[in-house]
Amino acid sequence: MRTTCTVEDQIRRALAEDPFVDITTVGRKTKLARRIEIWCHYHDGRIFLTGRPGKPHWYANLCANSDFTFHLKKSVQRDISAKARPITDEFERRAVFTRMQGFSNLSVLYNLINLKIDEWVRDSPLVEVVLNAE
Repeated sequence: MRTTCTVEDQIRRALAEDPFVDITTVGRKTKLARRIEIWCHYHDGRIFLTGRPGKPHWYANLCANSDFTFHLKKSVQRDISAKARPITDEFERRAVFTRMQGFSNLSVLYNLINLKIDEWVRDSPLVEVVLNAE
């Protein structure tokens, strides 16, 4: 008996295997579409975007307009409309960053730039991605 792989299964597998995705946001000032490559973190069915400490344009754009396009581009090529949920609560941020240290490619980034978790919690952008059902 042959089993079929659903679109949702393909997306979950791609999220687990492919750490880089693109996102297209709308510029908060220019109103122009901006596409960038970013690390994606997937764990327990949840998708997160983060970056180095600072105030990147992609994060400011998502705070101003939470609708964006999430682009899978490696094992699965797919453009998915999504909504961003910026995570601003310190306790939730700490819980997410602590989990990321152990499960994702973020641990490599932590070590690469030698930051402590308190610095990530205080200064890094953090967004949960909610993919829109199609």
